[in-house]
Amino acid sequence: MRLEPLYQQEREQRDREAQKQGMEIAQKRFAQKLLSKGMEIEQIAELTELSPEEITKLTNNDE
Repeated sequence: MRLEPLYQQEREQRDREAQKQGMEIAQKRFAQKLLSKGMEIEQIAELTELSPEEITKLTNNDE
């Protein structure tokens, strides 16, 4: 049994998860900038694909 394909699959899965996390961080930072410019939550949700609830959390937590 060759383990290389298993290790490759695990690495690819970790890479996908890391990319997803990076995109979420970027979306939240962008949303914070838009909030600081006075943009409405609904518009930010449309642009960032974050939910209005997630954006509201950013205003309360300053993440």
